[in-house]
Amino acid sequence: MFSKLKPIYVLIPGLILPIIVICVFVFVLLPPVDKDIAKYTKDRDARKQKAETKQRAEEQLRLANENLAKQTAKLDQYMRTRSIALSTYQPVQAMIALWFEYQEDLKPVVEDFIAQSGCQLVGGDSLPPPEMKKPTLGQSNFLTVKTLNLRVRGTMAQLKKLYSSLKSFKRVGTIGALQLTPTAGEELEATIPFAIYILAEGPETAAAPAAAPGGAPGGAPGGMPGVGGAPGGGAGRAPGPPGPSKGGAATKGGGGEEGGTPKLRRGGEGGGGEDA
Repeated sequence: MFSKLKPIYVLIPGLILPIIVICVFVFVLLPPVDKDIAKYTKDRDARKQKAETKQRAEEQLRLANENLAKQTAKLDQYMRTRSIALSTYQPVQAMIALWFEYQEDLKPVVEDFIAQSGCQLVGGDSLPPPEMKKPTLGQSNFLTVKTLNLRVRGTMAQLKKLYSSLKSFKRVGTIGALQLTPTAGEELEATIPFAIYILAEGPETAAAPAAAPGGAPGGAPGGMPGVGGAPGGGAGRAPGPPGPSKGGAATKGGGGEEGGTPKLRRGGEGGGGEDA
């Protein structure tokens, strides 16, 4: 019986069977595998992208923490050297700190700064009196003390040193444009608007309206103007010439001090005397 089979009858099934196997593999078995491969590839790419994003975020976080540490160290340095311990989050302690600042500490700080330049303080506004109320901070967490119109006497080199050494002032301050008055000899007498600020911790509020040239009211809160003299800066330059003095005498009781230079008067001390 098998002798009657022709070779073609054996060849055809032998050729068709591999084709059937290939078709089953391509159209039945391969699509799910391709689908799984695509899914795993997509998941891999997504995880890789997240990993790269995480690495970038971690690097940014590291740089931000480094910058925060540097800025915090700078702020601590400024608070130690050019401010006082003042936090409006603790109102009672802040009021006490400001009372001692206005009544005891600020006066010699200003006088020492002027004396270090070689200039003499001959008159000017009085410092603001202490106020027992919660301080309000202005722009950039600065508390405006007052703009003092001070009269100083010295040579041109000493006046220049007074301006250029503002960064050594133990508070934050700005010096406006001076008004010169000739005197006998090489010395000159200058009226300068000297604005003083205290850096504090607390919530920032909107800046107060700009004060007229010649000084802001004593103790009025407000923001620090956008001029030089901020921490780390040099001498500031406030726009406009100083106006007439609003304060009392530079000495107690209106007269000059014996054998010495007139000094700043704290608010509430003495009275009368010549204006700055």
